[in-house]
Amino acid sequence: APAPAPAPAPAPAPAPAPALLHSASSCCISSSSAFTTSCSSPSLHSCRTMSFGAILKAKSAMLQDTQQTNFARTPSQPQKNPETFYRRPLPDCCIPLSSKSGKELFRSALATGGCESFFELAEHFNTQSEPAFCGLGTLSMLLNALSVDPGRVWQGPWRWYHEEMLDCCKRLDVVRKEGVTLGEFCCLAQCNGAKVRAARALPADAAKEELEESMRSFREAVAECCCKKEEEEAGEKHFLVCCYSRAILKQTGSGHFSPIAAYDKISDSILIMDVARFKYPPHWVHLPLMYEAMQSLDDTIHKPRGWVVVGNGHTSGDLIKSKLFDVPTALVESPCPFQSWQLLAGRCKQLQPQDLPLRAQQAVEWIQEAGGASAFLVPQM
Repeated sequence: APAPAPAPAPAPAPAPAPALLHSASSCCISSSSAFTTSCSSPSLHSCRTMSFGAILKAKSAMLQDTQQTNFARTPSQPQKNPETFYRRPLPDCCIPLSSKSGKELFRSALATGGCESFFELAEHFNTQSEPAFCGLGTLSMLLNALSVDPGRVWQGPWRWYHEEMLDCCKRLDVVRKEGVTLGEFCCLAQCNGAKVRAARALPADAAKEELEESMRSFREAVAECCCKKEEEEAGEKHFLVCCYSRAILKQTGSGHFSPIAAYDKISDSILIMDVARFKYPPHWVHLPLMYEAMQSLDDTIHKPRGWVVVGNGHTSGDLIKSKLFDVPTALVESPCPFQSWQLLAGRCKQLQPQDLPLRAQQAVEWIQEAGGASAFLVPQM
């Protein structure tokens, strides 16, 4: 019989996997400059002869590779913060109220009766809460100085005007982006219980006689609001607001609203209570220079800027929610949604329920008269 086949040779044992050179658990590194202690890893038989510097160099290379891998997985770094500012220096044409010259102008204005508006405005002087809220900040300051009850709660139990309440003529999110025009400022003042008289400055190329008459009207408005009067009805108040271009006053920025608090006849200067207090302090400017700043065109509506005399109106701003009144809208570029709804509601009160189906066309005409498409915008009360 044939001899049996020889048994197959056993397979060689697999070689042990090399241990990591940089495992913290396999090597013990002393505090000296050389690697002198024993190593438990069988593949690191040469560790006893490696210098401490070589070990650190190998570890550093491993760490760098790991950092590069993690950096590749890290999302893009956020952009740096934009440039910030702490106030702005006033140009030479503007005199700070707190300066020596500013105090002298104030003493002169006080002696000649030109500070009638200052003290009440100073009591309610505030800072606009948004970069584009100069109009709202000015108006809330004036409404509080006029003692107008908003009929709405500001905080806790207190009724007090704040910029966020002035939202009936233009949405606040839009105002945050583009501010308000002179006409929109008038609309807001009227809707919140004040009486207004507004005028625009004439362009520089207007007839000389017309320019002189316009300048005279501005001076009269300044005197009416800032100067002491011998005879004045009790409780009657008027404050002056200017809408002007900062660039003409050599300031940074464009259009701006601020109240005028005092007038010095000797120097022919007015005191601007700048509501952007984070940028400029109260300061004096020459009255003719302010008129020139109001001649600048508003880029939004391509019309000159101007001034507004804001006075006592309704005893409470909340009365506009329950009573109809005629509001002159000569300066309003677009009809106020709230005024449109008030007009429509007043007309509809005259109808009987049974008459509504028969007079639908007349109701449509009333809507068009009240403000067209804007009448369908629900006002934010």
